[in-house]
Amino acid sequence: MKKAKSMIHLPIIVLEKGNEVNKIKDILFSQSKKKVLGFLLDEGGWFKGAKILLLKDIHNIGKDAVIIKNEGIIMSSTKMPEVQSILDDEFHPFHMEVIDDRGNKIGFIEDILFDVQNGKIHSLEITEGVFDDLIHGRLKIPVSEEVAFEEKRIIVSAKYLRGIDKTGGIKKYFDKKDGKEG
Repeated sequence: MKKAKSMIHLPIIVLEKGNEVNKIKDILFSQSKKKVLGFLLDEGGWFKGAKILLLKDIHNIGKDAVIIKNEGIIMSSTKMPEVQSILDDEFHPFHMEVIDDRGNKIGFIEDILFDVQNGKIHSLEITEGVFDDLIHGRLKIPVSEEVAFEEKRIIVSAKYLRGIDKTGGIKKYFDKKDGKEG
């Protein structure tokens, strides 16, 4: 699993030559498939499409760089209608509001964990703000049928949320020290 935000600004290195050819500028999410399809390297312009690197064409993803076999796999979005439509839709889940199906605000998407092999989004890391994250931790919601990626926000079943605990936060540390749980 990889955190999507950690991918932004990673250099793209060509295995054959060892040279850096670009950097990741953004993540290409398929809202309907709940997947990462690839990465935006260059936004393009009036007369040329955006430069895209598809996840399936990557040789390896490391902590500090993305390795590709050759530059030929970097494509123009104009040659890939599905990718071009994603760019046109401008679906950017980071900082998107998350609510439950009863209308209660859960927080905002801080990061997304995805499988680097197939792009499937595994879970959403939710923040309620810096202080709440520090004290109580963040909610990590596994993606399932109970999580709907809508146009303006993510909607999660309230029943589904009941069994999910927050991770991290200093309050848990002190509660355990005092013999309390929760």
